[in-house]
Amino acid sequence: MERTIETVRTGEGGTRRVLGMPLFEYLAKDPHAASLFDRTMAGEADYRHRPAAEAYDFGQFKTVIDVGGGNGALMAEIRRLHPQPTGVIFDLPRAAAGAKQIIEINRLSDRCRFVGGDAFESVPDGADAYVFSNFLVAWRDDQAVIPLRKCREAVGAGGNVLLVEWVMPVGGEPWEHFRF
Repeated sequence: MERTIETVRTGEGGTRRVLGMPLFEYLAKDPHAASLFDRTMAGEADYRHRPAAEAYDFGQFKTVIDVGGGNGALMAEIRRLHPQPTGVIFDLPRAAAGAKQIIEINRLSDRCRFVGGDAFESVPDGADAYVFSNFLVAWRDDQAVIPLRKCREAVGAGGNVLLVEWVMPVGGEPWEHFRF
């Protein structure tokens, strides 16, 4: 409880305090923890990825880049429902193996690829859609704006930056009311 109170009081994430480093730095150093994290994120397909891909017309875009796309589970859902755009899964290089496996399993290699990099330094340019899914919530506001600015610099004319986040009920409402 003390750690939770300290997080609320300071705004500093508990991961940094407990592990002594940001979560993603820790995952880069601990492959087992990274694998567990990736599997957990992929398990959200039915509850978050599929509804997002169903709710939005991703087919209107030529190129969709999933910034912080991890193992590519969201991109697989987008491409399953909207085969028109080229998909790019952009994440730290440690995510490459998992993303390439998802690309292969879903037979997406003809129009989907993984690109390694750090969104706090740059993002691939020229896409007409950049998607952040459960990415910005991991950072303080002053940090979260950095990848958003990188996307603004890179996005093509008339392009879009899209946010996919959880919608959580406030009380006992049925979950069906919170689907897209």
